[in-house]
Amino acid sequence: FKDILNNLLNKYSMEYEKKRFFKDDFYDIAISYVQGYEALFVAEYIKALKKYMVYHTSTNDLPKVHKKVLPKFNKVITLHNDQKKLFCQWYSFSTEKITVISNFVDTDFIKLQSNEFSVDTENYKIVLCSCGRLSYVKGFDLAIKSARILKDNGINFIWYFVGDGPERTNLENLIIQYELQKNIVITGMQENPYPYIAYCDIYVQPSYEEAQGITMLEAHRLNKPVISTTTMGGCSVIDDGFNGLLCNINENSIAEKIIELLNNKNLYDTIVYNLKNIDYSNEFNEFKDKWNKLLEE
Repeated sequence: FKDILNNLLNKYSMEYEKKRFFKDDFYDIAISYVQGYEALFVAEYIKALKKYMVYHTSTNDLPKVHKKVLPKFNKVITLHNDQKKLFCQWYSFSTEKITVISNFVDTDFIKLQSNEFSVDTENYKIVLCSCGRLSYVKGFDLAIKSARILKDNGINFIWYFVGDGPERTNLENLIIQYELQKNIVITGMQENPYPYIAYCDIYVQPSYEEAQGITMLEAHRLNKPVISTTTMGGCSVIDDGFNGLLCNINENSIAEKIIELLNNKNLYDTIVYNLKNIDYSNEFNEFKDKWNKLLEE
């Protein structure tokens, strides 16, 4: 009954949105920038000569929806080749109809925004940062448990969680349970998260699942070593030992890699050096060219 009710609500909502914003207009190209019900809306309610869908996750979410709508899309855009391979395993969708276009990160904008305000780090030797929606999949509970290990090892640190979401209360209770109120700060939603990244020593991505963590890409633009769990997205972004470190999806491994990076100054400095010498100057042109090529097909 719940599924039937949700389907009726979604259908009513989509019909309302169509009448309100789109009516019977016809478009050259319609793009669903998110999979799932957004893709269903574009497939069923938007009239267009061509339709594209961007697939942002590394899990097979809403397979019934996607099997229904995929025949109505001319192209699917994945973020990297590993994600493309998985998508082909899940659905009998022609590989020629899948295009890989990574997320674009505006390096100049991030650097400019990172100087907007200062972050309180005065009483702490080590500053850590993690950004994202406070939902289960982002693994902030693992971050808290690894923070307890850091504290037990006598490390003087502060860890900023930049974001908000449905797990906030549970996370706050866990912070109290482990007596980490002085070590972990949940900032809530921030219009500009970049100063927190700029002031940190290490950026940590503790996710259970990640397609291509854009915050990791942003941290790299600010020359911050990233420690990420071995999600698909983590493995697609992190070249282990070059621009960060990969760890297993558990608190012990996260803490071990943080401690390793803190204790190995040569490794830390090498990663920072590598990040400073990456040339991003042509990234936007490459991103634009891929989209132009796709739209002109």
